[in-house]
Amino acid sequence: MNENGSAEKNPFQQNKVDYADELVLIVDDEVELREIVTVMLDIIGFKSKSVNSASECFKEVARRDYSFVITDISMPGMDGLDLIRNLRKQRAELGLIAMTGYAKEYSYVDVINAGANDFINKPFAAEELEAKLRRAILERNMRRELSRLSITDPLTGLYNHRHFFSKLREEIARAQRQKHPLTLVLLDLDDFKIYNDTKGHLAGDRLLEGVGALINTRIRQGVDSGYRYGGDEFAVLLVELGGERAISAAKRLADAMASELGVTASLGVGFLAEGMSAEDLVALADEKMYADKRERRVGR
Repeated sequence: MNENGSAEKNPFQQNKVDYADELVLIVDDEVELREIVTVMLDIIGFKSKSVNSASECFKEVARRDYSFVITDISMPGMDGLDLIRNLRKQRAELGLIAMTGYAKEYSYVDVINAGANDFINKPFAAEELEAKLRRAILERNMRRELSRLSITDPLTGLYNHRHFFSKLREEIARAQRQKHPLTLVLLDLDDFKIYNDTKGHLAGDRLLEGVGALINTRIRQGVDSGYRYGGDEFAVLLVELGGERAISAAKRLADAMASELGVTASLGVGFLAEGMSAEDLVALADEKMYADKRERRVGR
């Protein structure tokens, strides 16, 4: 699951790469070389643009979301190695490939230590360039998948407890900076242990999986985020939403669980207030959730 809640391709399961998704910036002070590499990339299937200097490269990278920068090392002004060092500081995931016609003057180790993903000697064929780009894409996709797995609960597809606190602190800082509301919703499934004991753990797992899928489809994609907070506890962060609108959204989620999955949940809704920490907001929502649970038990 990505930040927008949509399914992602799994690089563990496939090596097919869609070059059309990538955007490459070529940096070289030689017009002819830029034109040759542009034609190569077009034949391979990459979209590309070229510039003639490091200063123009910085402007382009700030303007558009490039996947790769292929830069000559020997250029007037800032050379390619310094350009790579600066780009690596700005964009950790940007693919960087150095190219040069003076291979004896630059070692592979120097280029990699500067922050490049790879190194290619001029002149080169389109097949060699494609192989280096393809490898860099597969390695990047693998890193992304490993990162995704590290923050995702494998059963529900929601984010896990560890990522919850990281994201919560991030959203609190942004809410306080931008002066917008932030709401934390905690949901604790009622009598889940009894459900597990009577229907079996496989049925319990299917229920948890269904809750995760329901949360993912009911929250605003790319805005809100859902988490498996504990065994049968779930959390939802509602960004830029507070007051009655947030309470209504939380109740709609609980109602959907009851109507679609046949499970009820105790609900706790906490609103971010000035000076609150992540722990403060969790404690508030947790207190309200257990108050709701006590009231529901009394009302049975």
